[in-house]
Amino acid sequence: MMLKNKMLCAVFAVLSSVTVVNASTIIKDTVKIADGFVIPINIMVPDAKGPFPVYFNVHGGGWLGGTRTEVPNASMAPAAAEMCDNLGIVMVGIGYRCMDQNGDFDKAMDDVMDSYKWVKERANRFKCDFSKVGFTGGSAGTPLSALAAQLIPECSVYVGINGIYDFTALSDRTFANAEVNKRAKFEKERAIKYKLYTPEEQRRASAIFFLKKNPPASLFIHGDADKTIEYTQSVNFAKAINEHGGTAFVLIHPNTGHAFYKIWNPDLYRKSTEAVMEHLVKYFNIKNANKDGVRKAVEKTLEKTKGKDRKQVKELKK
Repeated sequence: MMLKNKMLCAVFAVLSSVTVVNASTIIKDTVKIADGFVIPINIMVPDAKGPFPVYFNVHGGGWLGGTRTEVPNASMAPAAAEMCDNLGIVMVGIGYRCMDQNGDFDKAMDDVMDSYKWVKERANRFKCDFSKVGFTGGSAGTPLSALAAQLIPECSVYVGINGIYDFTALSDRTFANAEVNKRAKFEKERAIKYKLYTPEEQRRASAIFFLKKNPPASLFIHGDADKTIEYTQSVNFAKAINEHGGTAFVLIHPNTGHAFYKIWNPDLYRKSTEAVMEHLVKYFNIKNANKDGVRKAVEKTLEKTKGKDRKQVKELKK
């Protein structure tokens, strides 16, 4: 047992690192080792005294990322770097087990919740104010992040990007019960493997059925031409929150498909970042927020990628 503990300590020490990006600091660490997989976490801390609101991101990707030996990267929310110092928010990227790591929805939720607890236990180290907690996610990250936002009492802010909040309301072409074409067959197999196939599984993974007494102030952004997840998912969840006594807003981008919040879509990147920024400033009650600083940082980011294709942009981000 002692040898095993020493080995684990060595692994954790190697996997922990610190990088300075602009004024903020990115800390890469390990939450735990589950089923032999390292569950990573990335924390971006503003270069100021603090404490600051803390904002957790659960990445998307259809639960298909990573490899047979590694979970996907614990990526930050879009525009995290632009908002971290200028608004004074601790940005956290959460990693979790996907299908290639024999993951399923329950295991992924365990990883998300354990990551939250891990950061909370180190609140002073990361200058976090846990009276101001927010969650966000995109696509496949939304059911995980939205459910966490309802289960965690401290969470008061939520942002969902092209998300799923009610698996029981999905059309045949999306996640289950279809035999129309090859794509539908793949979606059905994926739903079965990730334990999102039976009515019981679909319901317990749907945040819309787990609204807490005071739901987080929520912003949902979606494209009305999304062929992967219907924009009505965002509209209906916002309606449910408002009817439950909460506050929710929806921003629908016209003629816009899935996965739009990317720097190679500059206009949508600007508009989405502006909406998210205003939402975080208002509901985190951030005083003296440098909104112009965020806007200038966004333009600087977009200028670096101007004229480059998607592959070249991804290379710049490495």
